[in-house]
Amino acid sequence: MAIPRVDFYITDPTAGERTRLNLVCRLVDKAYAAGQPTLVVADQPRELAALDELLWTNLDSSFIPHDLLPAAASGAEAEAPVLLASSIPAAVPRTLLINLCAEVPAAAIEFARVLEIPAADPQGRQQGRERFRAWRQLGAEPTTHQLGGQPKAGRSL
Repeated sequence: MAIPRVDFYITDPTAGERTRLNLVCRLVDKAYAAGQPTLVVADQPRELAALDELLWTNLDSSFIPHDLLPAAASGAEAEAPVLLASSIPAAVPRTLLINLCAEVPAAAIEFARVLEIPAADPQGRQQGRERFRAWRQLGAEPTTHQLGGQPKAGRSL
């Protein structure tokens, strides 16, 4: 099994949760335009609900067909190219994963590409550092994209 390409998108530490979710919407929009099936996974139901709402209202130029999967869903009944879920269903394409969870989901290694979007608050940044280390232990060479503020030296968080 090949190790996925892993990219971390780090927002400005002063940015709020809305900035993070808007970034997710932009990344989902790019993936949808490129024809990549996308799964967004978050362990906070409020994040999933907020993303569901934003994907309906946030993008002036396009509508992104998406499904918010219930916690017990297998993914087999989902037909939209973008899925929002609290865990990784067995029956979804393993193309692009956008991870908003506190940890690296076990099945994340099965995807071709993973985008990690840590929260900007101190706890979220610490969880991001731990995920960065976890990906390295799995054999990935994560790339960091610093958005806003001063870029950090090197490739780590």
